[in-house]
Amino acid sequence: MKPQISMMRIAVMAVLFAAGCSDKKSTDPEPQPVSGKITATASGITGQNGSVFAVMAYDSDWFPGSEEPVIAGFMTNITSDDFSFTEALHSVDSQAQGGYNSEEKSFEPRTYSVVFYVAAPGNPPQHFAEVRIAVNGDVTAAAPAWSSWAHP
Repeated sequence: MKPQISMMRIAVMAVLFAAGCSDKKSTDPEPQPVSGKITATASGITGQNGSVFAVMAYDSDWFPGSEEPVIAGFMTNITSDDFSFTEALHSVDSQAQGGYNSEEKSFEPRTYSVVFYVAAPGNPPQHFAEVRIAVNGDVTAAAPAWSSWAHP
Protein backbone atom coordinates (compact mmCIF):
# COMPACT_ATOMS: atom_id res chain seq x y z
CA MET A 1 0.00 0.00 0.00
CA LYS A 2 2.88 2.37 0.64
CA PRO A 3 4.13 2.21 -2.98
CA GLN A 4 0.65 3.32 -4.17
CA ILE A 5 0.68 6.36 -1.89
CA SER A 6 4.16 7.33 -3.06
CA MET A 7 3.18 6.96 -6.70
CA MET A 8 0.05 9.01 -6.03
CA ARG A 9 2.13 11.78 -4.41
CA ILE A 10 4.52 11.81 -7.35
CA ALA A 11 1.64 12.03 -9.83
CA VAL A 12 0.00 14.93 -7.92
CA MET A 13 3.31 16.78 -7.69
CA ALA A 14 3.94 16.29 -11.41
CA VAL A 15 0.50 17.72 -12.27
CA LEU A 16 1.03 20.72 -9.96
CA PHE A 17 4.49 21.34 -11.40
CA ALA A 18 3.17 21.20 -14.97
CA ALA A 19 0.30 23.55 -14.15
CA GLY A 20 2.69 25.99 -12.48
CA CYS A 21 4.98 26.01 -15.51
CA SER A 22 2.15 26.63 -17.95
CA ASP A 23 0.90 29.62 -15.90
CA LYS A 24 4.30 31.27 -16.05
CA LYS A 25 4.49 30.90 -19.81
CA SER A 26 1.07 32.46 -20.39
CA THR A 27 1.62 35.48 -18.12
CA ASP A 28 2.56 38.63 -20.04
CA PRO A 29 5.05 41.01 -18.42
CA GLU A 30 3.64 44.25 -17.00
CA PRO A 31 3.66 46.99 -19.64
CA GLN A 32 6.10 49.80 -18.88
CA PRO A 33 4.62 53.29 -18.34
CA VAL A 34 5.13 55.71 -21.23
CA SER A 35 5.36 59.47 -21.59
CA GLY A 36 2.47 61.35 -23.18
CA LYS A 37 0.75 64.64 -23.84
CA ILE A 38 -2.04 66.12 -21.72
CA THR A 39 -4.91 67.64 -23.68
CA ALA A 40 -7.11 69.93 -21.59
CA THR A 41 -10.77 70.38 -22.41
CA ALA A 42 -13.44 72.60 -20.87
CA SER A 43 -16.98 73.36 -21.95
CA GLY A 44 -20.02 75.31 -20.80
CA ILE A 45 -18.14 78.23 -19.24
CA THR A 46 -20.89 80.82 -19.21
CA GLY A 47 -21.04 84.56 -18.69
CA GLN A 48 -17.28 85.13 -18.98
CA ASN A 49 -16.96 86.69 -22.45
CA GLY A 50 -13.81 88.90 -22.49
CA SER A 51 -12.13 87.07 -19.59
CA VAL A 52 -8.91 85.05 -19.83
CA PHE A 53 -9.01 81.25 -19.79
CA ALA A 54 -5.84 79.43 -18.69
CA VAL A 55 -4.86 75.87 -17.95
CA MET A 56 -1.69 75.08 -16.03
CA ALA A 57 -0.02 71.82 -15.04
CA TYR A 58 1.96 71.31 -11.85
CA ASP A 59 4.35 68.51 -10.94
CA SER A 60 2.88 68.46 -7.42
CA ASP A 61 -0.44 68.33 -5.64
CA TRP A 62 -1.64 71.90 -6.32
CA PHE A 63 -3.70 73.91 -3.81
CA PRO A 64 -4.88 77.55 -3.78
CA GLY A 65 -1.92 79.75 -2.86
CA SER A 66 0.59 77.09 -3.91
CA GLU A 67 3.92 78.53 -5.02
CA GLU A 68 4.96 75.46 -7.02
CA PRO A 69 6.19 76.33 -10.52
CA VAL A 70 4.00 75.78 -13.55
CA ILE A 71 5.51 73.17 -15.87
CA ALA A 72 3.11 73.50 -18.83
CA GLY A 73 -0.11 75.18 -19.90
CA PHE A 74 -1.75 77.67 -22.23
CA MET A 75 -3.83 80.86 -22.13
CA THR A 76 -6.47 82.25 -24.43
CA ASN A 77 -9.25 84.83 -24.41
CA ILE A 78 -12.84 83.78 -23.84
CA THR A 79 -14.76 84.89 -26.92
CA SER A 80 -18.35 83.89 -26.17
CA ASP A 81 -20.88 83.64 -23.35
CA ASP A 82 -20.92 79.83 -23.66
CA PHE A 83 -17.22 79.03 -24.02
CA SER A 84 -15.59 75.68 -24.82
CA PHE A 85 -11.95 74.96 -25.59
CA THR A 86 -9.65 71.98 -26.16
CA GLU A 87 -5.88 72.10 -26.57
CA ALA A 88 -2.73 70.17 -25.64
CA LEU A 89 -0.61 71.77 -22.92
CA HIS A 90 2.52 73.58 -24.08
CA SER A 91 5.98 73.85 -22.55
CA VAL A 92 6.72 76.88 -20.38
CA ASP A 93 8.91 79.48 -22.08
CA SER A 94 9.45 82.79 -20.30
CA GLN A 95 10.62 84.35 -23.59
CA ALA A 96 7.46 83.45 -25.52
CA GLN A 97 4.37 85.63 -25.63
CA GLY A 98 2.00 84.47 -22.89
CA GLY A 99 4.79 82.41 -21.26
CA TYR A 100 4.27 79.22 -23.33
CA ASN A 101 5.90 78.16 -26.57
CA SER A 102 4.18 76.45 -29.48
CA GLU A 103 5.67 73.04 -28.61
CA GLU A 104 3.32 70.53 -26.99
CA LYS A 105 4.86 69.21 -23.79
CA SER A 106 5.62 65.53 -23.34
CA PHE A 107 5.01 64.51 -19.72
CA GLU A 108 6.83 61.72 -17.90
CA PRO A 109 4.53 58.95 -16.63
CA ARG A 110 3.23 60.03 -13.19
CA THR A 111 0.37 62.07 -11.71
CA TYR A 112 0.02 65.82 -12.26
CA SER A 113 -2.33 68.57 -11.08
CA VAL A 114 -4.08 70.30 -13.98
CA VAL A 115 -5.74 73.56 -12.96
CA PHE A 116 -8.30 75.47 -15.04
CA TYR A 117 -8.56 79.24 -14.40
CA VAL A 118 -10.82 82.10 -15.51
CA ALA A 119 -9.86 85.71 -14.73
CA ALA A 120 -10.64 89.23 -15.83
CA PRO A 121 -7.70 90.54 -17.92
CA GLY A 122 -4.86 91.72 -15.67
CA ASN A 123 -6.39 90.24 -12.50
CA PRO A 124 -5.78 87.11 -10.46
CA PRO A 125 -8.04 84.13 -11.20
CA GLN A 126 -11.61 84.51 -9.96
CA HIS A 127 -12.69 80.95 -10.81
CA PHE A 128 -10.70 77.72 -10.80
CA ALA A 129 -10.97 73.93 -10.80
CA GLU A 130 -8.28 71.28 -10.33
CA VAL A 131 -8.12 67.70 -11.58
CA ARG A 132 -5.45 65.06 -11.00
CA ILE A 133 -4.27 63.27 -14.15
CA ALA A 134 -2.11 60.16 -14.32
CA VAL A 135 0.00 60.14 -17.48
CA ASN A 136 0.66 56.79 -19.14
CA GLY A 137 0.55 57.75 -22.81
CA ASP A 138 -1.60 60.58 -24.17
CA VAL A 139 -4.43 61.59 -21.80
CA THR A 140 -7.24 64.16 -21.58
CA ALA A 141 -7.85 66.39 -18.56
CA ALA A 142 -11.52 67.35 -18.60
CA ALA A 143 -12.59 70.32 -16.50
CA PRO A 144 -15.52 69.64 -14.20
CA ALA A 145 -18.87 71.32 -14.87
CA TRP A 146 -18.62 75.12 -14.65
CA SER A 147 -21.06 75.22 -11.75
CA SER A 148 -18.65 73.16 -9.59
CA TRP A 149 -15.63 75.44 -10.09
CA ALA A 150 -14.51 77.50 -7.06
CA HIS A 151 -16.05 80.94 -7.40
CA PRO A 152 -14.44 83.00 -4.58
